[in-house]
Amino acid sequence: MTDILSSTSWTPPYSTSWTPPSASTASRLPPVRSRGSSRGTVLNFKANRTLWYESSLERKTIYVSLTRPDVVNMWDQPPQVTYVDAEGNTRHHTFDFLVQMASGTRIAVAVKPSERAEHVTDILERIASQGAVTYADRVTLITERDLPKWRVWNAQFLHSAMCERADADDNVVREILADVIGDVKIGDIINRTDLGGRGLRAVARLLGAGELRLTLPGRINRRALVTKVSLHAETREAR
Repeated sequence: MTDILSSTSWTPPYSTSWTPPSASTASRLPPVRSRGSSRGTVLNFKANRTLWYESSLERKTIYVSLTRPDVVNMWDQPPQVTYVDAEGNTRHHTFDFLVQMASGTRIAVAVKPSERAEHVTDILERIASQGAVTYADRVTLITERDLPKWRVWNAQFLHSAMCERADADDNVVREILADVIGDVKIGDIINRTDLGGRGLRAVARLLGAGELRLTLPGRINRRALVTKVSLHAETREAR
């Protein structure tokens, strides 16, 4: 019988090298046991570092933040800050994340359900007005209203694609896009390659890198329209 493994030469289209991620830099870690909570880690592929989350809302925030082209780094549980409340009492607060934008701006992020927005907003305004956050340029609150289902779905898919290296696939898509003007269906791009299912992941990486953008809000699939982004276009910082 022919030895298939020894007689077949095959090179994977993606990088097979792997470097273990470094540990989280969180100022505190989630408790070992916490009834009703959702705890776990997500890879910060932009720094090859582990990020902890303590709720599904925090997990979604990590995915959406990391897969934005204008976000260059992210940290979990940055150092605790001290502020004075309305009664003059000294209080402490730990932000859920610290996000660094491509512009250099650093944003301290609180992630909470919308029903707590009014209370948390009051705390954040006091912290900001008192200059309590020395490691960030501004503070912000993210709730589930900022994370529509289609955006979270896209972010999880983008994260999966961007955690792998397949430069050859990405360059194939870039070559096809070189003579494309205006909007184009993702499926039409893929059909001009021989990448098969890998083509969608290559397009996703270019979306995550900011080389492409979705023309309309919606899920990333073969029917979605994308357009090239000018290399000199300025990216906007969201909330």
